[in-house]
Amino acid sequence: MDDSLRYLEFMRRVYRYDPHLVMEDLGVGSVFFGDVLCVAATHRGIGLGTALLLQSMRLAEERERCQAYFAGLSSVYSQRIFLEQGFGRLRELAYADMKDCYGAQLLTRTGEHRTALAAFKMLKKKKRTDAAGSAAS
Repeated sequence: MDDSLRYLEFMRRVYRYDPHLVMEDLGVGSVFFGDVLCVAATHRGIGLGTALLLQSMRLAEERERCQAYFAGLSSVYSQRIFLEQGFGRLRELAYADMKDCYGAQLLTRTGEHRTALAAFKMLKKKKRTDAAGSAAS
């Protein structure tokens, strides 16, 4: 099995990175999975990551009517953005501790990033509106 498949299997089995497992862990019937938040290094620090997160949260609440938002965060930059927006820590694992069934470390070139963080936030229930502007359930 190649490294990326070993990593994905580890994430599903140990980290519980699966929509159904996350819904079970949070006790909700619907969850939005924020899979990727990435801003180029040359554009960091001007609020783009925060703006992208806030927009995806609005979509999760208003269009998808999700009860919770979940994200697996692999970098110190995304972790900071999500935690600043009030996300809680569901699980956190040090990259040095991520090993396959043979004891081999899964990730060895992580740079300044030391942990993977599973973060969540319960979302407010929003009513949908139809084209005429009246509330729909």
